[in-house]
Amino acid sequence: MQKGTCLYIVRCSDGSFYFGTTRAALDARISQHKDGTFKGYTEARRPVVLIFSEFDRITDAIVNERKLKGWSCAKKEAFIRGDLKSLRQLSKRKSPHPSRRLLRSLLIRMRRKARTEERGLTARSAGTSGRPSGSACRQPRRWRQERARRRATGPAARSRFSPAEFCRASAAPSSSSARR
Repeated sequence: MQKGTCLYIVRCSDGSFYFGTTRAALDARISQHKDGTFKGYTEARRPVVLIFSEFDRITDAIVNERKLKGWSCAKKEAFIRGDLKSLRQLSKRKSPHPSRRLLRSLLIRMRRKARTEERGLTARSAGTSGRPSGSACRQPRRWRQERARRRATGPAARSRFSPAEFCRASAAPSSSSARR
């Protein structure tokens, strides 16, 4: 056998896999697993059989070992068999990818909610009935504020006037601001 850095996979007697890397000779390491002198996972699961080995740099061997350890058993077996078609199929996402449109709409809702909370208003108190606030809303801001004030004070204290009257009333200086 070759001597150098090696990534190897052995199948244990219980059908499980053991992934390892070695800088020593591969045949010496496998004989350690078989004899039980290499303490750890394979000691209680003998006999072991070498099913895959690949010689590489130590950094690549360690990265590939960690990657393979995270795979499912079916994916590991497809890799060992060299069945690339099955490996690609097993690597695909199990659940469908969420729609980008759905993600965008959720992001827009989250931004609107954050803006509303930033102002200290909820959709109900702002009088927008869940519609977007700010420039996206068709009503001017002071109309929305008046509607929120009317809702907060109750039906008895509501003053009803048209938007034109409201514009005139809000444009006229109030007596409290003149005193300051």
